Amino acid sequence: MKQTAVYDTDERTVQLSSTAEMLTPRQVRQLLRFNQVEFASLIDVSVRKLSDLESGRIPLCEGDQRRIKEIEELTRKLAELMPETAVGDWLKRPNAAFGGFKPLELLHRGEVARIYEMVYMLKAGMPG
Repeated sequence: MKQTAVYDTDERTVQLSSTAEMLTPRQVRQLLRFNQVEFASLIDVSVRKLSDLESGRIPLCEGDQRRIKEIEELTRKLAELMPETAVGDWLKRPNAAFGGFKPLELLHRGEVARIYEMVYMLKAGMPG
């Protein structure tokens, strides 16, 4: 069964703040400018479950909360290097520093450390 993209009309309004308060799943998704299909895949849940999480019909389990927090933290780090509105697009584009893989593919493969390494090198002024 083919899933279609679902966008909210107010997606462009979410912004990162410097507070440590965890964003909701919807806020993280909107910050990345991902549709529900893309974000559900990223956090490894069904679109139905994501919809239920976003609406509050079901609570976040510990694993989902940990994964969303990981994505939020990575987004915050990347937003130190680029406009936060560009982070989602950057994650979807092939990157020569990752052997042509998209950073999103690295996240799916559990290789988030490679992205953090790039962030560290860029912040230190070292070429990627």
